[in-house]
Amino acid sequence: MPPVLTKTLFSKGDLERPEVQAFFCGDERWALEVSEWIRFSSGENSALEDMKKYGTEVWLHWKEKVELVAVSSLGESKWSWPPPKGPKKLISVIPCVGLQRLFQGEPKEAPPEDRFAAQVLDHLIYEAKAKTNREPLIGLMVDEENKRAVRFYEKAGFAHLVKPHVSQGVTYLRMALDIS
Repeated sequence: MPPVLTKTLFSKGDLERPEVQAFFCGDERWALEVSEWIRFSSGENSALEDMKKYGTEVWLHWKEKVELVAVSSLGESKWSWPPPKGPKKLISVIPCVGLQRLFQGEPKEAPPEDRFAAQVLDHLIYEAKAKTNREPLIGLMVDEENKRAVRFYEKAGFAHLVKPHVSQGVTYLRMALDIS
């Protein structure tokens, strides 16, 4: 049985923790975005700003309560459902999620459904199901060049939506998962 991650709600005080300041997902553009998002105390692309501005919930995921493995978040947004021209509906969205590089694909001896990435996604699905004021859907946008994440979400049952989102020259695939 692989180690089961524990989670704690992220708060401003966590920014002082060395584990948070050392959080590193990798050198790729999308990995650096996540690493910086959790470490920065202010600015447009920071966890604290998303929490304050949008009510985003953010969690830290720990191995044996001492090693920071991942960060995850859940917010809400209005998306057209069904796409592309359905009425706007309030759904859960995953604004940001990332595993430290050291823990990506871990634990290797565990089946894919028990690895750390799957545990984090299971947590987000659980939290989204508790949001009874929202449609039973989880949406996300993933950098189209992040092939590993795209495959992970596809295997988890996320479907590609019709129109990608382009921001600052980066194309993000829109994906959604029915959690009803």
